[in-house]
Amino acid sequence: MINIDECLLNVDGCEHVCENTNGGYHCSCLNGLKLNVDGVTCSVTKECSTKVCSDKCAVVNNVETCLCPIGKILDSGNANCTDIDLCKNNPCSDTCAETPDGTHITCGCPSGKKLALDGITCQSCTEGTYGDSCSKTCSCTSANTISCDKVTGQCNCKPGWTGSSCSDDLNECLTTTSCQTNAHCVNTPGSYVCKCDLGFYLNNGQCQGKFREGSYLSISCNRFSIKSLIFACLERTKVVLQVYKSLNHNKLTSLIQGQNLEV
Repeated sequence: MINIDECLLNVDGCEHVCENTNGGYHCSCLNGLKLNVDGVTCSVTKECSTKVCSDKCAVVNNVETCLCPIGKILDSGNANCTDIDLCKNNPCSDTCAETPDGTHITCGCPSGKKLALDGITCQSCTEGTYGDSCSKTCSCTSANTISCDKVTGQCNCKPGWTGSSCSDDLNECLTTTSCQTNAHCVNTPGSYVCKCDLGFYLNNGQCQGKFREGSYLSISCNRFSIKSLIFACLERTKVVLQVYKSLNHNKLTSLIQGQNLEV
C-alpha cells in the first residue's frame, strides 16, 4: 500500500506543524502555542506584551518570540514572516507549484502522464487514454492498433490497416507486393494473399501452367460438345489456357467428371 503524504499535498489544513504518519497525519503547534479543539489551528499560550510580530507572538521560555505559520519563516529581524520557496528542492517527479496561500505545493505532470496516488510521481497514461492527466479516450480500433499516442491520441496502426482510427483496410495490392511470376494479388482484411493466374496451379509453392501429371490424360475429348473444350483437350500443352477462354473454373470442374483443376 502506498503511503500518501497529506502534509505535502495540501490536504491537512494544519496551521503550523503537520506530521505525516503511516496512513494519516496529525497537526501540532510550535513552542508557545497550543492546539485548538479543531485539531488544526493553534493559539498563543501566553501573549506578548511588548514585541510586535507580523503573525503570532508568544512567550517561549520567558522570551517574547514571533512565530510563523507553515510556508513562512522569520526574517533577519525576527519580527516579520517571509515566504519560503517550497519548490526549491522540488519533491515532485516533474513540475512543482505552490498553492496561492504559499503553505503547500501541488505537483503537476506533462501531457501523456498523470499523478500517481502518492500525489508526487508522474506515471504514463494507461493504453487507451491520452492527453492532460490522461483524461481523454483514444478513438482507435483496438484490434487493428498497435498503440495510441499518449500525448496526441494518434493511432499507430497494425500492418494492413490505416485511417485515423485504424479502421480502414489498406489495399496492399495497390502497392508493390511480393507475388511470384504467374500469380496475382488478392486483398484481404488487414493483409493480402497471392493466387495463381488463370491457367496456372500451385505446385510446391510455384504457379505452374498445366494440369497435374496425368490428370488430363483421363479426359475423353469426344465427351465434349463445346468446340473450345475439344480444341483444348487435343492441344494438351495449352489445355488450361484455352479452356479458361470460354468457361469459368466452376463450370469447367462440373464438365470434367470429377477432375479437380487447381489454379
